[in-house]
Amino acid sequence: MNLENWEKDLYDEIFDTTFDTIMADYEAGTITKEQIEMNITEHQQTLMNGFFEGAKTFNANTAMIDAHQLALAKINKTSL
Repeated sequence: MNLENWEKDLYDEIFDTTFDTIMADYEAGTITKEQIEMNITEHQQTLMNGFFEGAKTFNANTAMIDAHQLALAKINKTSL
C-alpha cells in the first residue's frame, strides 16, 4: 500500500467489499432493505464518533455508509 494514498486505498477496499457483500446478501435474501437502512443509521452514528477517533476510523465508516447507500439506491431503483 502506498502510504501517500492509504486513505483512498482504505476507503476503496472497504467500499468495494462492503457493497459487493450487501448486494450478494440482498439477492440471496439474507438482508432486507430495512436492515440496510438500519445499518446506515448505525454507521452514521459511528461516523459521528469517528470525528474524535482519527482519520482511519472516519474513512472506514464513510466507506461503509457510502456502500450501504449505493446498494440501497440500486435496490430501490430495480424495485420501482
